[in-house]
Amino acid sequence: MTSAPDRWPATRRSLRDLLIGEQQPLAHVVALGEGLIGQLERLRDRGELPHRLAPEDILIEDETTHAVLLVPSASGAPPSGYASPEVARGDAPDERSAVWQVGVLLFELLTGSALEPHDGAGGESHAALPSLTATRADIPDQLACAIYRMLDTDPDLRLQSLDEAREALSPHAVRRGPLPGDSPPSTSFTWAVPFVGRTAEMSRVRQILTDSPARLLTVLGPGGIGKSRLAFHAAQTLAETFVDGVCIVPLGAVQSPAFIPLAIGNALDFAFYGRRDPVEQLTGFLEGKNLLLVLDDFDRLIEGADLIATLLHHANGPRIMITSRSRLNLSEETVLTIEGLSVPPDADSPDAAGYAAVMLFREHVRRIGAASLVSELDLPFVARICQLLDGVPLGIEQAASWARTLSCGAIADEIAHDIDFVATTVRDVPEQHRSMRAVFERSWRLLEPAYREPLARTAVCPGGFRRDTAEAVAGLSLTSLGQLIDRSLIQRAGPYRYRLHELLRHFLLEKLAEQQGEPGRTRARHAEWLAAFLDTEDRGIRGGDPESLARVDAESANINATMEWALRSGEIHVVERILDPLCTFLSVRGWHRLGDRLCGDAIPLLRGMPPDPAHRRLLARCLSWQASFQFRLGTRAGTRALLEESRGIQTETGAIRDLAFTLRHLALVAHSQGNSDEATAFAEEALALCQSSGDQRMKAFVLGDMGIRAQAAGDYRAARQLYGESLALHRSDGTVTGVISSLTGLGTICRSYGEESPARDYFEESRSLSRQSGNRRSEVFATMNLSNLAQDRGENEQALALVTEALGIAREISQPDTVAMCLCVMGNVYCELARLSEAQRVLEESLAIRVKLGATQEAAVSRTCLADVLYLAGEFHRAGGLYAESLRVFERDNNRWGLVSSLRGLCDAHMARGDLTAATAAGERMLAILRGTSDRPHCAQALESWVGVLLARGDHRRAAELWGCVSGYLTTARAGSGWWQGVRRELEEALSTAELEEAIGGGGRTSPEEMVDRLAVEECGS
Repeated sequence: MTSAPDRWPATRRSLRDLLIGEQQPLAHVVALGEGLIGQLERLRDRGELPHRLAPEDILIEDETTHAVLLVPSASGAPPSGYASPEVARGDAPDERSAVWQVGVLLFELLTGSALEPHDGAGGESHAALPSLTATRADIPDQLACAIYRMLDTDPDLRLQSLDEAREALSPHAVRRGPLPGDSPPSTSFTWAVPFVGRTAEMSRVRQILTDSPARLLTVLGPGGIGKSRLAFHAAQTLAETFVDGVCIVPLGAVQSPAFIPLAIGNALDFAFYGRRDPVEQLTGFLEGKNLLLVLDDFDRLIEGADLIATLLHHANGPRIMITSRSRLNLSEETVLTIEGLSVPPDADSPDAAGYAAVMLFREHVRRIGAASLVSELDLPFVARICQLLDGVPLGIEQAASWARTLSCGAIADEIAHDIDFVATTVRDVPEQHRSMRAVFERSWRLLEPAYREPLARTAVCPGGFRRDTAEAVAGLSLTSLGQLIDRSLIQRAGPYRYRLHELLRHFLLEKLAEQQGEPGRTRARHAEWLAAFLDTEDRGIRGGDPESLARVDAESANINATMEWALRSGEIHVVERILDPLCTFLSVRGWHRLGDRLCGDAIPLLRGMPPDPAHRRLLARCLSWQASFQFRLGTRAGTRALLEESRGIQTETGAIRDLAFTLRHLALVAHSQGNSDEATAFAEEALALCQSSGDQRMKAFVLGDMGIRAQAAGDYRAARQLYGESLALHRSDGTVTGVISSLTGLGTICRSYGEESPARDYFEESRSLSRQSGNRRSEVFATMNLSNLAQDRGENEQALALVTEALGIAREISQPDTVAMCLCVMGNVYCELARLSEAQRVLEESLAIRVKLGATQEAAVSRTCLADVLYLAGEFHRAGGLYAESLRVFERDNNRWGLVSSLRGLCDAHMARGDLTAATAAGERMLAILRGTSDRPHCAQALESWVGVLLARGDHRRAAELWGCVSGYLTTARAGSGWWQGVRRELEEALSTAELEEAIGGGGRTSPEEMVDRLAVEECGS
């Protein structure tokens, strides 16, 4: 049977026209299958999925896109074989029945022959399917396996959906050229599951063995990593490249290097003769042969490397591929180190099913008849299993064998706690592969005694280790480290960084524990190294230096493990040295949730220790750090109590520097609760302590916080000065979080003064530093501030793009308070774009989050913004109720700007309902609060509302004056509203042109803040 030419049939031809005894090109078949699945999916979504299609019912619609058109026959009775067995039996069809039809048509297109029909009445299984790969050499094993699964007569074992069928086809959608016909190796091996993954490794093997002069390739890796599977698959794939074929030589049963020549001879079917040296005879036989020798499991016979050198030197022609846990260290050796299969980066990865380790697990589960247990809902647990096993194929196969007994979640839990769980009871598996422990025990026995204890010491580093760590903690010289890498026991994890497979690390911890006292001594050395490391990196951490932060990132798992060990072992001096730099690092990164959890774990352990001053001081520091993290997470209910307890301990023990940190955060909490006098008292006490102790870093933070309070009080001049002093100190000290905070404060002051250019510069620098230091939370704030600036300029589409970017980051880092803030800003932007329904939706979500968090002030802000939207939508009664509800919160906490916003809204709502008295009262109170402030945006908004009051009084001239004052500051939504346009018309009708222009001109020469001061005196008498 011949392959069809590389062409596609004419437009609108029936699929039956292709089934003419010719095999269709692979790429075309896959494209046609995807087109057919697409059509079926569309019909499925409309509830019209056909289950009795024949080739005549499928037309080729477009030769460019390979689109198909389904025209089911009226009879509904396709030839026997095209309907699935269950449909033929008369059972109710489902999506799996459609999957069967896709499989039948793909099979026939690939083979050029019809599938043997099943019994239409009974739906019994047809004879065993012919081998696709034997029929066509260009069909990948994975594709063949996918088609067989589409054609499983048991619907429960078949691919369960059209989506799964598409997923199975998609890796083969790229066109593959034809391969030579079969030429099987002298020794062949088969596996129960298809070969998955290893695309890069396979490409590298091909390049080394066929496109380079290299003649010796060592596939290097630890036990169970899949070296043999890769080598055998590569040999079969490359069979036609070698004229004299390939020969796979298993060495597992060979007990001595002396017997290697005999094992090779047996595999080649070569008979040795006489007394002549077998090596000479083998060399003579191999001379000039274009042959690939695959020597599997060479690591036990590493002394036989000299034989390999002899074969390469004296037998010109053959190429040799070896699988081993150790290098041969020959000059002609090229090494390909393989690691575990690709694993999802986290358990919830949306594309987890496409990773090779997950695919292998699922294939093994299907092989043992538990396919129904691996649903999409199990994927996070399957991903977790693969992560715990580092993608090691042997471990994955052994874990999958438990799927008939345990859920995937239970399997993951067992692996995390017990290395012996990863084992198999299958009888025909070699002893050394029956469990991961057996694999590791074999490697341990083969390792020279001098390397064993140093290797075991590296297991105290769960996050891997650097070269200097290996020497300082484990006593491993560079030479020894290289030897262990060559034996596949240690892996490179990047420049100057190394790691152990996680299960091997647990095995080595057990070996370390067998040495009396050694675990404690090793962990103490590691803790000392980490403390010195953090001292060295301290300035880089505070300054947000990307390289310093990356180095600490790499050690984060080790730092956490060391903290836990030190706390549980009572090694308080270790915690004292590590706590502050670690918490500073988490703060710079914006990882407040992790910091909260770290301190929350430490506090109960510290409470349970003897109450001596050292323990008490450390407890107080943990309490203050946890309060700091909780405050920034927006979960502030218990923050005050944590800080008060810490303050009491620090006052008692005389920890002055620590006390300043605590007082600073007490001031922040008091300010957030509206207790401005208390906040000022705490801040002044903290500032005095900083000045007496010379703590410039904390002084800079306190000054910045005082700037926030001055800004909230409307004293922008003082706020700008305080932010400036804070910024100068932070820049001098190199504290990036402080620099970011001060830049943000200065930017908001400039924005309030209408100084757009410097405000943008401050916010841009803040965003740049946030990105540089990896602080995603700060990046969110900077991006939102840039969005606000764009909104001020009336560039609302840009504002929407910026706040959408900020919201994406906030959702990514899973910080609800930040998400709520972004949604609130987004609601305002939607409002400006007159997209009121979208504005209402996001503001309601923002309000719900803040209510759930118990953030009453922030919830009141969301409520006020939502009321603004309802007001513009004409729902004046609902808007007024929300303004009043927010006002009560702002009154209780004395929130100046909240009061202004809610009073402005109430003024508008009362006017819309015709209640001039209530509107006037709200407006007068608003003007009184704003008197003396420099906040131009708030003043302009207040004047907008007062225009309505003046019109209702009939004071058109004064209304026109205010109209001229604020016209340049109107938000887009207000300026475009029917109400504001009505104001203009009413003024034009009430005043002459000259009077109107004179009033508008006079107002235009007055700033909003000056106009507010004048009105406050005139209307309120104060």
